[in-house]
Amino acid sequence: MENHSVIGGLGTLVGEVMLENMINKELIKIGINDEWTHGAAKPYLMKKYGIDALSLIKAVEKLIDDKFDATENELEAIRLEDYDRV
Repeated sequence: MENHSVIGGLGTLVGEVMLENMINKELIKIGINDEWTHGAAKPYLMKKYGIDALSLIKAVEKLIDDKFDATENELEAIRLEDYDRV
């Protein structure tokens, strides 16, 4: 998961390493698609662009073809602290 564009980021580097080493596994790059973004509150933007915790869980569910049935309320209940305030 990247907090910027999926183009040319860590996912691209991982994909190149996988290709060079002939690792034939699915790679799901999670980040901001090639589009103009706008300013707003961080939680809103993370959800809007699919880089929040629930988006990560949904990507993992797709990858393993299983469901965790996690909800935003459950994720909020287990959140220990906001990493920006550390």
